[in-house]
Amino acid sequence: MQENTTQQTGRVVIVTGDKGGVGKSTFARGLLQLYINKNLKYLAYDSDHRNAQLYRHYNSVEPGVKLLDIFTRGGADDLLIDLDNGRPPKRIGGLACPIRGVF
Repeated sequence: MQENTTQQTGRVVIVTGDKGGVGKSTFARGLLQLYINKNLKYLAYDSDHRNAQLYRHYNSVEPGVKLLDIFTRGGADDLLIDLDNGRPPKRIGGLACPIRGVF
């Protein structure tokens, strides 16, 4: 019998698109609610400053939701620092559109 030596790795989920009104925020909220219901560790980010649904609905639930301004130089630093530090294994990001050319 072969021993399972794989390590559990983290996962980054980014919900994005180049068009408004297609369900990005609805999908991100549903996924975050699933993580909460299953008591899964997560970090959540919201970069849609015009309609920050993740932040508005889930910021009061630990560990909260961080607002990101990805359109300003250094705005995504919190996300990159958290990824580098190996924080909780699941991350959900709701990104405002359009995001072409940002990364």
